[in-house]
Amino acid sequence: MAKKILGNHKGQANKPLINAIAPSRLEFANTHGLTDDTFFKMFAMSDYAAEQPLDWGSAFIGCAGLQAPVVITCEPASKAAMQELVDKAASEADAQIVSVRKSLSETIDDKQAEEHAVRIAHMIARDNVRMFESSIYIALRAREYDELADSEDYLRRMLAPYGNGIKTLIANQDKMFFAASPMLTDDPVTFEQTARPMPASTLAWMMPFKSTGLADARGIGIGVDDDGGAVRIDTMTHTATRKNSNGIFVGDSGSGKSAELKHIALHEWAVKGAKILWIDPEGEAESFVRSLGCKVVKIGSESESGIPVFAPRNIGSGDDGAADDADEDTQSSTSQERVLAATIPFVSSYIKIAFSPDIDDMPALEEALERTYGAYGITPEMTFGEYEATDLSYPVMEDLYNVLNELAKENPQNPSYDRVAQRIRKAAVGYDAHRYNSRKVIDASDDIVLINTEGISADEAMMRAEYYNILSWCWSQIRSERWTGHYVRLIADELHTIVNRKSVDAAMMVKNIVQRARKYGAGFFGSTPQIVDFRAEGVKDIGEAIILNSTYRFYGGARGDNLESVVKTEGFSKEVERGLMRAQRARFVVCAGATEKTWVNTVIPEWELELFGAGGGK
Repeated sequence: MAKKILGNHKGQANKPLINAIAPSRLEFANTHGLTDDTFFKMFAMSDYAAEQPLDWGSAFIGCAGLQAPVVITCEPASKAAMQELVDKAASEADAQIVSVRKSLSETIDDKQAEEHAVRIAHMIARDNVRMFESSIYIALRAREYDELADSEDYLRRMLAPYGNGIKTLIANQDKMFFAASPMLTDDPVTFEQTARPMPASTLAWMMPFKSTGLADARGIGIGVDDDGGAVRIDTMTHTATRKNSNGIFVGDSGSGKSAELKHIALHEWAVKGAKILWIDPEGEAESFVRSLGCKVVKIGSESESGIPVFAPRNIGSGDDGAADDADEDTQSSTSQERVLAATIPFVSSYIKIAFSPDIDDMPALEEALERTYGAYGITPEMTFGEYEATDLSYPVMEDLYNVLNELAKENPQNPSYDRVAQRIRKAAVGYDAHRYNSRKVIDASDDIVLINTEGISADEAMMRAEYYNILSWCWSQIRSERWTGHYVRLIADELHTIVNRKSVDAAMMVKNIVQRARKYGAGFFGSTPQIVDFRAEGVKDIGEAIILNSTYRFYGGARGDNLESVVKTEGFSKEVERGLMRAQRARFVVCAGATEKTWVNTVIPEWELELFGAGGGK
């Protein structure tokens, strides 16, 4: 029989032949043990997320980076004890929701925990035998004592994305060891401190079902990996490694990126109840959205409504590009932001993109804008809260044109006012005036609102400017918490239209949205055939931030400079590079967070392809 020897052994162990069942040497210290030539340290799972995804045990079962046998001990849960525990969990979750002002994402997490507790209560009421008190033992092993600390740190990092943690019980290493060994002796101390109630399904989901693919239990099925394993991604659940719901779809024309984007959007809307704002410069999604009975808004020279450029919009005033983990804006703080501090920089950028005034004339434009808004009672000191409490209107392009002419007369020595006035003349009093002098705003009340900009203009600069206008309006709608309680998905097709060196201000707007959308219960999807423009001089840092702040990244077939840009941005291997060169339609490298990636052969049902239509679908 093995002998228990207390002591602290930190040196190199002797290396006799290992006998796992009856080791020739078995010693225990307070913090670890030693068997033959192997040091070990016993841990038990101590923290659990409210709900676990499929394959959550892969963090510690069969993990290539660990030598860690795992033992799960279970016993049927008492119905009375379970009911008491669930009632307590539900009341605590409810108290957390109403106790303090929290961010929307934190509130949603708390609400999900409460809903999980209610579901568990229903399971108990229906069928008690499905519930078990479960304790999970993990034995870390190493040939050197110091290596145990490295293994422990690695294990904690592996568990963190699942919301799980571990603990070790000092001076109870021997009891934990024998409870986890083939002897399976009782260890009431550890069991009492670490056991958690689990449905049988959660225990079953622990097993390593998947091979190389992503397999989120409540995810949207997007296809199969190269081993035939189902690939599912849960775009709305955030973890330590998947911090937001943003995504970017990159691929040559015909790669299948548009169909995949529509597939995910359809499931977010139909299954998860998302509100969708969709910018569609080429009209590819129009038939799809119409087939769902939702609204399509066409903005162009013949349209009766649009998004007035001069309408005040709360898009932030310079600090809105904070990192994704920055402090949350509260409703009161956004209402205290100044109207002109956000609106004048936006309108100036719009005019710069659309009409290309000289850079030296921009101060004159900003001065004219301040006077133009002032004529409507909107002063530099006015906040959005104050503005929204009034019935004040706002200017149009003709008002700005008239003010510029006034300033030109008042300051004949400064030609800037007249030069800017001439730049915007066609929009103020010329052939485009009907569109720029309208205050009629599009109706965004439907669950899906697709904004089709096909008919705006053949002028590239005008297309970029109007895209910027629509995007900033969508962001102001999200930021104002108009749809509180609804998850909002903002989709921007043909994203390279504004993420390029010709429209740096618009690219910065995209970057800010990507970094901040999570904080307003929203997510951003962008689609582009290439990311070469994202890496151009003058916009490279912005473009890479947009891509790498997107949790989900789909890369389809690519060639030439675009392939080189993809490989450099993601650090793909030569093997992946060759795979992207040969990729057929509907085959992608899908990245989730910083470390998870797999090849996916996307699978879309025929009935969905019929909905999608010919453009970006079949």
